[in-house]
Amino acid sequence: MSHVTKKSRPIVKALAYLATGLAIAGLVGCGGGGLTQSQKSGFLTSAEYNRLEEVPIDQPGVKLYRYISPDFDRSQIKGVMIDPVILYQTALKGSGQKGLTDETIYQTRMIIDKELKERASRRFNVVDKPAPGIGRLSVALTGAVVEGDSFKPWNAVPISAVLFAAQKAAGVDSKTPSFVVEAKMRDSVSGKVWGQAVYVMSGETFRMESSSPEAFQKMAVTWVTTAVRVSAGMAGK
Repeated sequence: MSHVTKKSRPIVKALAYLATGLAIAGLVGCGGGGLTQSQKSGFLTSAEYNRLEEVPIDQPGVKLYRYISPDFDRSQIKGVMIDPVILYQTALKGSGQKGLTDETIYQTRMIIDKELKERASRRFNVVDKPAPGIGRLSVALTGAVVEGDSFKPWNAVPISAVLFAAQKAAGVDSKTPSFVVEAKMRDSVSGKVWGQAVYVMSGETFRMESSSPEAFQKMAVTWVTTAVRVSAGMAGK
């Protein structure tokens, strides 16, 4: 039975830090979209994708998109509910040391959930029941194949597939494999969307990395830096 190793633990903590940073900044992300029903993450409709606006950011290979409802007032938030994180990845069989078992995926999700709640509690009252003034945060970590320069993924794919594809510069054409952190904040009572955000990492830096925990951790440093800037109001404001 496989578990999250000491080497991989900082990675999922970094991802949790990133997702929480986006939430604290009042952003929410959405994800999904695909050619078949099984490829859709279910976070956004096509119309919802169209209302996302790119936020200027000076991180190479990184793009940040968001939507904030004009009726949303962050100062009115009394607390937040946090849904279990969605990790778009199934077990991989016969992949040697790079294989991902169901147990590994489960442990990874548990660590991210724990980190999300701990970090969110530093800024918000974390609750487990809907009520007026309570936001509901949903976060997904996925892979996507992005068409051209805009965030209109034709296929949502498992994280491992994106990491493996990133190693191969050939055969990608205009489609770029990207790692995506998606989040959305809703009114816990009415379900009305308060905000949505999508954080996308791709480009040559991403392509040059491998799917090893060590390389993944190196990339995560960039995500953490971005999350800190966003949560501090320096980006995505």
